[in-house]
Amino acid sequence: MYIDRNTIGGHNLPFQDYFADNIWSKGQNEAGKLGLSALQMVTVAFRMLTYGITGDLIDEYIRIGEIAAIKSIKRFVKAIIHIFGSEYLRSPNTNNIVRLLAKSEQRGTLGMLGSIDCMH
Repeated sequence: MYIDRNTIGGHNLPFQDYFADNIWSKGQNEAGKLGLSALQMVTVAFRMLTYGITGDLIDEYIRIGEIAAIKSIKRFVKAIIHIFGSEYLRSPNTNNIVRLLAKSEQRGTLGMLGSIDCMH
């Protein structure tokens, strides 16, 4: 039995919820052109963080300059630190260390506290 779940609407709803009301982050610039959209700025941040690419490689796909790309990722990172910093970007306490060392012993990954790759 086929159930039509309106997948196109499912694609459009998040966009409308998060970007459509105020899609442009800034009004018009001095040249009368619209500023960057929130979608462009978030996409730039995700691509730079995910692929480890520099701001000058973003221009072709996202249509955003290097300086704007760097500003976007800095703004994104500041927001993440502001929201999650106190919980996730702190030094581990004694309970955390005991728990992490027990997990590393079970998995055979001794020394994981010194490895960034194993911190998750």
